[in-house]
Amino acid sequence: MEGFCHERLDFGKMGYGCKHYRRRCRIRAPCCYEVFDCRHCHNEAASMLRNIFDRHELVRQDVTQVICSVCDTEQPVARVCTNCGVSMGEYFCEVCKFYDDDIDKGHFHCDDCGICRVGGRQNFFHCKKCGSCYSVSLRNNHSCVEDSMRHHCPICYEFLFDSLKDTTVMKCGHTMHTECHHEMIKHDNYCCPICSRSIIDMSKAWKQMDEEIEETIMPEDLRYKKVWILCNDCNDTTDEIEEITHSLELSELNFIWVLRFPLGEEINIENVLPKGFLDRVKEKDVIVEKWAPQARILDHASVGGFLCHCGWNSILESLHFVVPLITMPMHLDQYTHSRMVVELGTAMEVVRDENRKLDREKTAKVIRDVVMEKNAGENVKAKVRELRKKIREK
Repeated sequence: MEGFCHERLDFGKMGYGCKHYRRRCRIRAPCCYEVFDCRHCHNEAASMLRNIFDRHELVRQDVTQVICSVCDTEQPVARVCTNCGVSMGEYFCEVCKFYDDDIDKGHFHCDDCGICRVGGRQNFFHCKKCGSCYSVSLRNNHSCVEDSMRHHCPICYEFLFDSLKDTTVMKCGHTMHTECHHEMIKHDNYCCPICSRSIIDMSKAWKQMDEEIEETIMPEDLRYKKVWILCNDCNDTTDEIEEITHSLELSELNFIWVLRFPLGEEINIENVLPKGFLDRVKEKDVIVEKWAPQARILDHASVGGFLCHCGWNSILESLHFVVPLITMPMHLDQYTHSRMVVELGTAMEVVRDENRKLDREKTAKVIRDVVMEKNAGENVKAKVRELRKKIREK
């Protein structure tokens, strides 16, 4: 009798399904009440609707009814058909309402992601900061970007978090489909489409360029000219770091400074900072390499200001923890973000000169104005509190 039950459960295994999954049931879409083989079949069909306002996607957790593919009985979501007794999926997740007969994929449900993934639980870990599951080979070996998977692939624009395609995490921490990554390299594009940082080791190319520059005779009229250049890989120049260093000292305020360098490159921090700086500040200030718990630092009562390049997540965290911003935009959309928070009154910007360079004394003054000055600083803090209250009310 037991053998018969097992035989019945396995009846039709791998014989039903669609191009996405092998399963012995179809789903009733709660959004449009139509029947589809799976969520992806629904989404593909809905995306082709003539009226763009009718296009929509199915939320997997909202599915409540399934139809057995063997006996055609509609019933509430469950592993086993209530009528014919077959297992509608060798793998079944009650949370995701997900079925699949092909268990060689190594399905597992990640509570932190809130969805099922493939590849075997033992081969993945969940990165809390990035908000997604990554291969164990990337543990302590990738640059964290908050919610890096909860956006669209910058090449094909498919949403990455629940995509069926393989994903690559680049050196900068941004993500894209592996096939898009390979295609981009095939076309000699070696920088991230989001932040413009190098996605492969370019040290040999840089060395070759340095050698060519050394062997090139500079024309007399250009020999003593100087051009300010922003490095996309480290977001800094030596001059920039030096000016920030002196600005922090001139402000006479305690600080925590997070310095980040390209992933995988071993850079001695003493060679980057001005001589003697570390010795002068080691008793009262903190310099952190690579990563720091930004949210925990901003939540501390002693923090009076946040000097940042104006990434969107940094802006949101500063508002959440009611910390006024000192903005120092460098590239891409950072200038737009900075202009917005300054106009809202929740920040003061460090203004560069006509050559896009920082002035240490002016930078130090902005820092002190925000943190210490009663009029300017208190006005900014009041605006931050006011905006946070409005956001919470909505």
